[in-house]
Amino acid sequence: MDGIVSTYASTPTFEEVLMYTTQTAMVSDLRIFKDWRFKTGFGKFDDSSNILHFNRWNEDKSNPLQLIQPNIQISKDMKIQLMKELFDQDPHVRTNAEARYAEWYSEKI
Repeated sequence: MDGIVSTYASTPTFEEVLMYTTQTAMVSDLRIFKDWRFKTGFGKFDDSSNILHFNRWNEDKSNPLQLIQPNIQISKDMKIQLMKELFDQDPHVRTNAEARYAEWYSEKI
């Protein structure tokens, strides 16, 4: 159903909201990205708290997700490229992207 809504109602997917509205912020766990990637809805990002309020197209309630900022300075284009590579067909590209995600977004102790 999400594919139909995305295509015919021009409703963005979670992936598109995360790519284009959250600057360089990213989910703290890639499983969230994997599970929500193609869910459709609308998002509002609060950059002061790094919270993305995502509303599914068929729900009234908002799903607040705490996002994290990268440990190093990266551009929005670098984040978008990383997100694309995380689901690349080539397993080597995916592995390299996962390593870059860990380097850029893992909490430093």
